[in-house]
This record gives sequence, structure tokens and C-alpha cells, in this order.
Amino acid sequence: MKKLFIIIIIFISFQSLSKADDIRDFQIEGISIGDSLLDFYQENEINKNYYPKSQKFYYSWFTINDSNKYSEIQVVLKDKDKKYIVQSLRAGKMFPNKIDKCLIEKKALVREFKQMVGKSVQVNDYPKYKHSNSYPNSFIYSTQFEFKNNNLIRIFCMDWSTKAEEDNGWKDNLSLEIQKKIYRNWLNNEAY
Repeated sequence: MKKLFIIIIIFISFQSLSKADDIRDFQIEGISIGDSLLDFYQENEINKNYYPKSQKFYYSWFTINDSNKYSEIQVVLKDKDKKYIVQSLRAGKMFPNKIDKCLIEKKALVREFKQMVGKSVQVNDYPKYKHSNSYPNSFIYSTQFEFKNNNLIRIFCMDWSTKAEEDNGWKDNLSLEIQKKIYRNWLNNEAY
């Protein structure tokens, strides 16, 4: 009986030490990649926002009123998928003209994720880079968690230029993004 008890304790100890090696192990506001969005929202609440050059995927935004962490969530779905399976998730929190506060929160979130991911996940920091030529004074501060199967978790602060904020109403923000490889490839090669 004593040996059985020791075996159970050892088994439980090793179970708690395992870390996540699959993006489906992560949730944003209770939603994971592979879930049906219909488990969280009604079909009539799901808006179809398409990308400029392809309608293979679309996204829908939702405001989150009862969260301390995020103010909104974006969910990406495949077009014509009647099951509404989540392909990508992105949650955001606004930091209007407070990029320093955003960077502090990003650092804490990255530290939290580093403790959760497995050893096979590669972590890459991109401290500051230009967003695009359209808004040359807009910068991204990003950390990416790259999984062996090329799925990705990305945590970043977006520091919009005054022009981008005035032209579009955009605000500096912190984002947490979880992307499947298929969506990530499409986004980089077909969406724009």
C-alpha cells in the first residue's frame, strides 16, 4: 500500500510539471483554437469582416465588458465553415498614448507565458520595429512563441503614430494573438 501511495504521488508530481506544447492548450477568455465559436456566441452575433484580397478567412470582433485583462477579442474563422471552428484568436487592451504602461504589461504577460510553454517552443523577441511604410512612425514591440508545427503565439504592443491615430482612430494597444499555421501562412501570402 505504501508503494502504491508513493507511485501515485510521483505520478501527480510529474503531471503538474508538464508544460504546453500545443496552441490548443491556451485560452483567451475561455476560447481555444479548435473550439466552435457557437459555444460562446450566437450565430447572429458573428460579423463577417473579410480581408482585402481573399475571402478564405474572415474575422469577427467582440467587446469584452467583464474582463480585467482585455477589452476586445477578435476571432478568425474559415469562410463557409458551418461549425464555426476557431482558427485564430486575438485579444487586445487599449493603452491610448501610454506605450510605457503597455510595455510593462507585455513584459509581465511574456514572463507568464514563458513559464507555461514547453521546451520545444522557441521564444523570439523583436524589441522594436517599424509597422509599415504607410505609417513610418508606428512601431511594434513583439515577442513570439513559435511551436514546432509553426503555430504561433504572439504578444505585442502597438505604438501608433499620431497620424495613424488621427487617420483611423487607432489607439496604442497590447495584443495577445494565437495563430494556426494555415491561417498564418494565408495571412502572410494571400490576405493583403
